[in-house]
Amino acid sequence: MPGIITLRSVNNDLYQLQFKVRSGESIFLSEARATREQARQDVDALRHAVLEDGRYAVYRDRRDRFQFTLLGDSGEPLGSSVPFLSPEDLGKAIAELKRCAPQAVLEDLT
Repeated sequence: MPGIITLRSVNNDLYQLQFKVRSGESIFLSEARATREQARQDVDALRHAVLEDGRYAVYRDRRDRFQFTLLGDSGEPLGSSVPFLSPEDLGKAIAELKRCAPQAVLEDLT
């Protein structure tokens, strides 16, 4: 089963994507967008960007956990991963995103 991209409303006036892998674990949250249409455009951008290695900006957060920001065509952030305890776990999440996001089912909860 491919992953699931969920489109949801946050704070009643913003829209955000969440990507869950086959196990149901959430590994990615998009930037919040002002309109539903902008968030739906991010679905296509996400499906395209995940396939390119150069789109992942990997970093350590303040609590020394590993995360990535996924970058769009012009370098703008599309969203960030949840934190992972090890670089190996982060690498597994990126591999799962690459494998599943292009065919992921869109679940629109708006």
